[in-house]
Amino acid sequence: MTWWICLVGTETAPAIDPDFVILCILAVSVPPAGSNSGCHFILFFFAGAVYGIFSLFVVALRNRKKFPKKFRVVFKKHKNKVLGMGFFSLFLMAIGFSEISFFYFGLFVFITPYLYLTAIVIEKYFMIKKKQPKELQEGDWLYKEVKLSKNKKIKPSWGGLTKKDIKNLKKQNKKVWIRNGIPFSPVFLIAFIVLIYLIKSGFSF
Repeated sequence: MTWWICLVGTETAPAIDPDFVILCILAVSVPPAGSNSGCHFILFFFAGAVYGIFSLFVVALRNRKKFPKKFRVVFKKHKNKVLGMGFFSLFLMAIGFSEISFFYFGLFVFITPYLYLTAIVIEKYFMIKKKQPKELQEGDWLYKEVKLSKNKKIKPSWGGLTKKDIKNLKKQNKKVWIRNGIPFSPVFLIAFIVLIYLIKSGFSF
């Protein structure tokens, strides 16, 4: 799951990717000798952001026939907020003619709502799959709460489904909605390569 989708989550549970959590911990706990841990964290987070945004566009391209229609539906729900951000970003970019940093910040403000909506569309329409109990695996992320009986429910959690949860679902032969994710593991390699390159280039953290 992309860093953005990780942060967006769902109505029933926050979608914190375990890989994302590990990445953040490593970024601040294993800095290279003599480096600034804050800079190291920023490097890892930036690599995750770039990888996440790239992954969003890959998923959107794979679903290019359905994506525009779904995006319009979500855009209508958030239209006022997006337009508000748009006018604010134009104001900042106008100030940017006298101070260039305002222009770049305004551009960032303008792009952010569209990336956010893209993440919502992908998470809601293209990352959710209904599975049979026999297809479930330990750690699968439940998208919606499942009611097994009057007093027994399985709620979405960061750790995903347990063996006990799967066993109970198999007993009742209940299909469930599972939230698929984009693996964050490649970010470790990308960030490490960038870090080595910067150190070899004489960049000081």
